[in-house]
Amino acid sequence: MVGAGPYQVSEIKTGQHVKLVRKKNWWGDKVNVDYIAAYPTKIYFKIIENDNNALLSLKEQELDVMTYIPADKFLELKKNERAVKNFNFYTPDAFGYRYIGMNMAQPKLSDVRVRKALAHLVDKKHLVEEICSGLATSVNGPVSHLKNSYNKDIPTISFNIEKAKALLDEAGWKDTDGDNIRDKIVEGQKLSLSLKFLYPKGKQLYKDIGQVLKDEAIRAGIDINMIKTEGAVMLEDLKKREFDLTCLGWSQSPLPDDFKQIWHTTSNTYEGNNMVGFGNEESDKLIEEIRKTMDEEKRNQMYRRFQEIIADQQPYVFLFSPKSCTAVSKRFKNSEAVSLRPGYFVRYFQLADEE
Repeated sequence: MVGAGPYQVSEIKTGQHVKLVRKKNWWGDKVNVDYIAAYPTKIYFKIIENDNNALLSLKEQELDVMTYIPADKFLELKKNERAVKNFNFYTPDAFGYRYIGMNMAQPKLSDVRVRKALAHLVDKKHLVEEICSGLATSVNGPVSHLKNSYNKDIPTISFNIEKAKALLDEAGWKDTDGDNIRDKIVEGQKLSLSLKFLYPKGKQLYKDIGQVLKDEAIRAGIDINMIKTEGAVMLEDLKKREFDLTCLGWSQSPLPDDFKQIWHTTSNTYEGNNMVGFGNEESDKLIEEIRKTMDEEKRNQMYRRFQEIIADQQPYVFLFSPKSCTAVSKRFKNSEAVSLRPGYFVRYFQLADEE
């Protein structure tokens, strides 16, 4: 596998690693321009699905770089004498966000009032300050808060259990049998407002978010059943739309957002990423117009309107944009972290004793 860049893939082992080697006689070697420099001769990306295992490898210096370190673990590392000796630490803002996705095709979640009730049951301030140790920014929509196209006028949904209860009452969900869980007759069948919350195994952050929601939801008469799932199994469940709630994140870039894959109705398929089933004629048209509009201000106006539609329909509970908590070995210079994924420019890394 060869492209125009300085590296080519030498080995891929699914679920284990990707190895890159620097090309011989790469054209960029003849161009004396700093921004295309590529110093490492080999780059080894190791795949470790479990956060704790990855942190152990980092502490043992089996890894030179780790990004998206859980905030609490990151702060612990910064207090660890050995870690401070061996690593530099960075916290750039990141393009991306975490969310709770709600399957709008499920009868229990098809009413926007239920989805908005769930949004009122998420204490985002607690998530940012306690779960993320302050290393995150609360967000209200699918456009990065770092961009001019971010709609600052979208109101933050308050953490308000009484408001959630009122919305559920209005939607016809009431506890008719005294079991403290709301229920409703839907198409002749009595349904209990018990929801499955899928989260990936080994991801403590998503588990913590689910637990925060679960603890508050029961106070409003909603039962949340948390289901820890292997990555491949979870992906299949999402593709088949066999879920009620899930907690995941999307990475973004500084470039203009293309929402087709995530939000267009044509992406509400097995292969598409519109797993929550969002979309209507207006949102589809905006997505299509955004893709072909070159005028930035006109495009931003459409982005802002799109965010209004998202806020009105509430397919996600938008949570926060985490800072990219990153550790880089002090063996390297030119290792400053950046907002752009993966959070660093590895091609610029040089051993500290090299010129």
